[in-house]
Amino acid sequence: MVNELFYYNYPFYFLNFFNTKLTKDQFEVRFKFIQVFSSINIEKVFWVQEFITSKLSNRRKSNIKKHFIELIELLQKYDLIENNYKYISQGNIYKTPKLDVKNISEGFILYEKLNL
Repeated sequence: MVNELFYYNYPFYFLNFFNTKLTKDQFEVRFKFIQVFSSINIEKVFWVQEFITSKLSNRRKSNIKKHFIELIELLQKYDLIENNYKYISQGNIYKTPKLDVKNISEGFILYEKLNL
């Protein structure tokens, strides 16, 4: 996987996601962010439900969602995403002014900002 990221044909801004010691969940969420965000599509679909299994404690599920929100805020800070958010619930897509731990349980969609 590291080789795929290193030799990736499409340029993307690689934030310093791994500069501190991370928990297993933080690492997995950040790695997923890099995978999805480095795709060639402007629309970035994140499936949170892939990380949230029934055998996880409610606290751990909440922490995983918080990790996703932290990364969204970081992308906003660096002006890498549009202020156009959508969340996925029961297979349907809904627009929202803000993503939070309550509305990203199934998944969410971000749009990469094109700086021309």
